[in-house]
Amino acid sequence: MKRNKLYAIVLCLLATAVSASTQDNDYSFLTFQYGGIQQSVALSSLKKITFSGGKLIATTTEGSESFELSTMEKMFFSSTPTAVSAPSVREGELTWDAASQTIHANGGNGSAVLNVYFMNGATALRTTVPAEGATVSLASLPQGIYIVKMNRQTLKINRK
Repeated sequence: MKRNKLYAIVLCLLATAVSASTQDNDYSFLTFQYGGIQQSVALSSLKKITFSGGKLIATTTEGSESFELSTMEKMFFSSTPTAVSAPSVREGELTWDAASQTIHANGGNGSAVLNVYFMNGATALRTTVPAEGATVSLASLPQGIYIVKMNRQTLKINRK
């Protein structure tokens, strides 16, 4: 029942985007919020949205992004993308696992420094991630919003 409701919401959002594009609103991005992360997809590159195995799959001209429906908090249209986007899983990148309160980091070609900042800019955690990768727990940090940086990637996470 919950899944059918989510499907209906997604279809309503897409219908809204199509009708809004003919009005004064200039929506260019569809933003997904899940696990405390926001990720925007340009509507101009969006080819289709499908559902499979409890996931929403957004297929774009650049590839596909999948989102667990169980962690999906909301979707919305905007004229600008979110300032911090969630990563796809690639070498040298970060992913946030809200369920385990951990960051999965891969150092890429060599070791990399992972920095976690409080919203006031103070450093909450700093660690070196080896090329083969590491899992860094944030469970000991207070609940709140954090900025995570490694190499040229930035994540905004909400540790609940």
